[in-house]
Amino acid sequence: MSHPYILEADQITMKFGGLTAVNKLSLKILPGDLVGLIGPNGAGKTTAFNMLTGIYHPTEGEVRLLGENISKLRPYQITKRGVARTFQNIRLFKEMTVLENLLVAGQSTYQSGLISSILKTSQFKKNEEALRNHCLELLKIFKLEKKSQFLSKNLPYGEQRRLEIARAMATSPQLLLLDEPAAGMNPQETKELTELIRFIRNHFKMAILLIEHDMGLVMDVCDRISVLDYGELIAYGNPKEIQNNPKVIEAYLGPKEEEKDL
Repeated sequence: MSHPYILEADQITMKFGGLTAVNKLSLKILPGDLVGLIGPNGAGKTTAFNMLTGIYHPTEGEVRLLGENISKLRPYQITKRGVARTFQNIRLFKEMTVLENLLVAGQSTYQSGLISSILKTSQFKKNEEALRNHCLELLKIFKLEKKSQFLSKNLPYGEQRRLEIARAMATSPQLLLLDEPAAGMNPQETKELTELIRFIRNHFKMAILLIEHDMGLVMDVCDRISVLDYGELIAYGNPKEIQNNPKVIEAYLGPKEEEKDL
């Protein structure tokens, strides 16, 4: 019997010396879920992502992928198991072409053995061809095929964002984590990104966990939303429930004037 959850965070905590950045956070993501993780600046969202993807190892609690404890694994090991992510600050290989960025990422999925690589066996060539075809197909989906030979640093900002998502997809993930994908985008680029995120979930039947400050985007695409404030989970529910939650309103806008005087 397959495990019901793609990812589970069970009471994960991250402490840096005397500072608790995230405290006893729990999340459950089902196959095909599109879940938002929001909160004010400094709420612990990116720290949570870093624990889920192996950049940080939780001080307490467990992260499980399809029931397997991955809390102590390194990022490349978690990627091989089917979790991919983007970063708030774009981290493309700037001196590589658009296609090369995808080919490098896809090596984790289409990897050949050492002997096959040295001898350039038929299996090695078959894997190389499959990887290249996979990456070219992704470039078509992300509308970047005409710029496959451009250096990634020469792409407009919105296309660099799309390329970073395409590069994550080149690893053939089961779960995609997007960290502030709309950061720095203009309204038209954000609209196109919203449509792209929805397309990825529906076309690839993939679970997505999204950190984002653009509330219009979050409320438009997410099935459910978790809200962090000062490292604590303060609310969880569908977009309408989150919009009307007093704790969420207070976290973003501050306490009411009459409460400030108490």
